[in-house]
Amino acid sequence: DAKIYLANLTIGGELGYEISAGRHAWVQILSGAVKVNGQSLATSDAVAVSDENWLLLQTDDQAELMLFDLA
Repeated sequence: DAKIYLANLTIGGELGYEISAGRHAWVQILSGAVKVNGQSLATSDAVAVSDENWLLLQTDDQAELMLFDLA
């Protein structure tokens, strides 16, 4: 069972998300630039995350992203 989230980050925005054991995440950047656990991503970039229990999403500007929490 998947969960899908949409986030709008404002200038200097930061969002933390806990990934439960045995689950994975996919982060899709819809607009702007975002750092995902320190990795820089921009519009249309995405990252798959496994074997992590926490995501830290940060932007210096405005950004919109989708986060998929996957089994």
